[in-house]
Amino acid sequence: MLHSVQDLAVVVEAFVGRDVRSVPGAGAAGGLGAGLIAFLDARLVSGSALVLDAVGFDKRLVGADVVITGEGRIDGQSIYGKLTHAVTVAARRRGVPVLAVAGMIGPGHEAMRDAGIEAIETLAGASDAERQVAMRDPLPRIEDAAERLVRGRAPVRGSR
Repeated sequence: MLHSVQDLAVVVEAFVGRDVRSVPGAGAAGGLGAGLIAFLDARLVSGSALVLDAVGFDKRLVGADVVITGEGRIDGQSIYGKLTHAVTVAARRRGVPVLAVAGMIGPGHEAMRDAGIEAIETLAGASDAERQVAMRDPLPRIEDAAERLVRGRAPVRGSR
């Protein structure tokens, strides 16, 4: 009888003849990664790295004065593999300042500031009604938040 996920991992590894427990990310989404590795011979890659590579993000940073990124909720989980964190790290590595637009800011958002985001602007106010409106029609609010970020920022030397 299996008593834990670890027991299941031992059985799967014995059956397929390969280690699935030590692969980073294999346990995410209820062990979906481990199952894909074990039974489909899959290779796990960072989704954020995949997206940045697919859009040629490093090349797009050349000559950029600022990067504006965003996420529905910036909080303590944002530094754990989310695209906003990957964008921030890549931009800061190139010396490009990073600003962020968020639907909401939650506990732990300071970790993203520590990672290099200079400012975060939110879409919605504090009330439930304001959040509902922002969810139904986000684009104008995203544009307004991005404009507030850029206008509130000191001019960059050598800007066009």
